[in-house]
Amino acid sequence: MLKGFKLTCKIQKEDNHYSLKLPEDYQKAMHFLMEHCFEKKGGYCSFEISPPKRKRSTGKNSQGNHFNGHCQTIAESTGQPFNSVKEYIKSQAITRGYPMLLDDKGNPILDNYGHNFGISEAVCTVEECNLLIDEVHQFADENNIKLDEGNNNV
Repeated sequence: MLKGFKLTCKIQKEDNHYSLKLPEDYQKAMHFLMEHCFEKKGGYCSFEISPPKRKRSTGKNSQGNHFNGHCQTIAESTGQPFNSVKEYIKSQAITRGYPMLLDDKGNPILDNYGHNFGISEAVCTVEECNLLIDEVHQFADENNIKLDEGNNNV
């Protein structure tokens, strides 16, 4: 099965017409994909266009540290493994709009109990990481777990 690709590229505007300036290393792949669509798909292709997404922050005082620090506190408070807490929070955050982990065909990947997995926070955006932080705060509130907002160093 032929796969497409994702990239961020520059938009150019001339006389109220827009075009995309593909990086050189993508031009050959795009040509191959367009040929395939023309020959095998009746000239149709699918596109998804969105504003560029900002990756979540990492390191000291970052969103990633904030989320992981809270997961560590919850793990210690509940006796659950750290990774189990993270996976649970990510799966719960799906109802807030956190992306589901999908297989190559676009189907949700489920655990042994039929629950969805959330994507790895390593690839989430700033906005998606905020969903995780909101979810971990709600979980702590609902379970009377005190979170230290000033000490999230994992």
